[in-house]
Amino acid sequence: MAHRESDQHFDRPEIFREIDPKEFGKRYDMRKILCGLRRHLFLIFSIAIFCGVLGTGYTWYNLTRYRARAVLLFQEELIEKRESRIGFNITELTLPTAIDLILTPSHLDTIISTLGLDLAPRDLERMIHIQKPRDKSKVVRIEAVADNEHVAMDIANTLARLSVKSSEELIQNQLKKVLESYQRELESTKETLTRANQLIEKFKIEHQYLEMGTDFNRILSELIKAKEQLEVANMNYSELLDQYENFKSEVANIPEYVTVPLESATPPVTTRLLTLKAQLAEAKTRYTEKNPKVKRLQEEIDLLVGEEEEGETAIKKTSIQRNALRESADLDLKRMESILRSAQKKKEQLEERFEQIQVELKDVPTEQMELAKLLYTKDVTEEQLKRLIENSNRMQLMLSRPQGNLELYLPAEKAQPRNDQTIVYLIPFIGLAIGVFGGLFIAFILEMNDSMIRTKKQVEINYLIPHLATIPKLSRLQFCSAERKTLYFIRQLADRFLLLEEKIRREVREDNNIGFAASIVSGRHCEGKSTVAFHLAKYLKRLDKKTVLVELDYYPNKYTHSVNAKYTLEMYLIGKASIDQLINRGPIDIVKLGKKYQDISELVKSEKYSELIEILKDRYDYVIVDAPGIIDDEYGCTVAGNTDCCIVVVNSSGVRKKVLDQTLEELQGLGVEPRGIVLNNVNPVYIYNDKLRSEMKKAKRL
Repeated sequence: MAHRESDQHFDRPEIFREIDPKEFGKRYDMRKILCGLRRHLFLIFSIAIFCGVLGTGYTWYNLTRYRARAVLLFQEELIEKRESRIGFNITELTLPTAIDLILTPSHLDTIISTLGLDLAPRDLERMIHIQKPRDKSKVVRIEAVADNEHVAMDIANTLARLSVKSSEELIQNQLKKVLESYQRELESTKETLTRANQLIEKFKIEHQYLEMGTDFNRILSELIKAKEQLEVANMNYSELLDQYENFKSEVANIPEYVTVPLESATPPVTTRLLTLKAQLAEAKTRYTEKNPKVKRLQEEIDLLVGEEEEGETAIKKTSIQRNALRESADLDLKRMESILRSAQKKKEQLEERFEQIQVELKDVPTEQMELAKLLYTKDVTEEQLKRLIENSNRMQLMLSRPQGNLELYLPAEKAQPRNDQTIVYLIPFIGLAIGVFGGLFIAFILEMNDSMIRTKKQVEINYLIPHLATIPKLSRLQFCSAERKTLYFIRQLADRFLLLEEKIRREVREDNNIGFAASIVSGRHCEGKSTVAFHLAKYLKRLDKKTVLVELDYYPNKYTHSVNAKYTLEMYLIGKASIDQLINRGPIDIVKLGKKYQDISELVKSEKYSELIEILKDRYDYVIVDAPGIIDDEYGCTVAGNTDCCIVVVNSSGVRKKVLDQTLEELQGLGVEPRGIVLNNVNPVYIYNDKLRSEMKKAKRL
């Protein structure tokens, strides 16, 4: 039975179990995964503590950092008032520009120097937040955050005042330039007036007996009056003409015909809307777009348009009719056209009157005409001088009361924590909970992707080979205490090994008087194979079974290392030792391999090695072969194939599943059928059998 027929080596036993990838429950040992979470307790607690610390830091930051808010008001209506009073266009700040200019480097430097802050401008800028106005609001909020409530208030208030001052300085600088222009023009006008007076005095000296007649004075006053009226008429006509052309283009865009419902009369909303549109058209001919009346009519029309659209959904039958709005607009256009013609006629009449007065002045003597021109120039200059003096006084008054587009509406009077909502106090506990769940999730994923074989069920899920025993990881496993600590687990393995022996003997129908040979293999060295083989052989010896341990693993171990063998297995195989010399007597009989030989692979394939196994089986009840690593040494499969039974030992805590798969594939390739798997060095967290856990605790106390 130990030496199999050659054709049997080409049989490929079924080892791996086929699993449908879609059947999640059949692919994973869920109890192993849940138990394995205990292995990652440190990871779970670390993530939970980390998230809790982050949450605590966030809460501490929000409760120990204070925010203060100053409110500015942007006054856009000052633009029109100021321009109408001074007669000059002033470059005003728009709302977006005013917001952008708040955080200028000069403002930041001024705050740092004024408050004595030990900060860089960039760091100070990070502490300040400008909240932009919502919708059409003109309110600008300056928010400062600092670790001291008084510092936060000082920063917000100082920046607000600097922004207001900058806005005032911008307007004042422009007003000063306008004042300078007025003053230059005023000096020039005074000089002109002085020259006019001098010319008049000179003329009077040269023409001492010249008198101005009554008719001449009347004609001259009529000329001045006609000229002023003509200028006003020309200006009025130009404005009316522009309004007429604009309104005419708007009327052209109004459709002449519209669709109206047949089943019901015109809704009140539509009637009101048409009336308002007509009033708006008329208002646009008289006023500008910024006029309050025009704005009010436009807002009411926009409101009624939505109501009209909602009412139109119920109307089904319609008809094409002339647009009432177009008719009203046409009437307004004709009315405006008549007003324009009237203004044009008045302008033409004033032009004719001005020409008639100029004709009448031709009959006036030259001296009187010259004097009239001098007097007219003087009057005009005096009027201009008076206007310039009024504008200069008004400008000086505006400069004495500086007013910009920004106004400090509400200074920061109290600082509050950056965020003191209830949720902020709960953030540490929320972070801790998130950390726990996150850690559990990560640990679950790690267990799902764990590449080790750790439980009996995993063996049953992946392989057709039965699980024989589970040996936990035992601390302080010394040579003197190893037998006592592993006794229960080796006994369990020995009991199942004996049952496996009976099964194999029944399969091959072999006589029970012949010994039984079993090879203990693993994929790589240091998986506990030699320890298992030694203690299994020793336990069988305690059962009064004649047992010999054949060492074919050259890798040293502490159990057979103390045996000093004069004759080794290689010496026997090359004919330099007898069978009696080869066996080292002791608590258990041991056949030593000795050091690693280069030609050991060929020696174990020889007939003499097969005969040795048969001789040992005749002399002993059990021959336990400590085979080398299947992956590390090429002759491991040959050794396993020369025994009746092959048992694979797996270092559950140190070897990945792919190593076990490769080991089984190597055995399968040579027709060797592993008859059992022993999980060695199993992490205690994966042991959920109560009996095993109890024995493991006893072993720890030894």
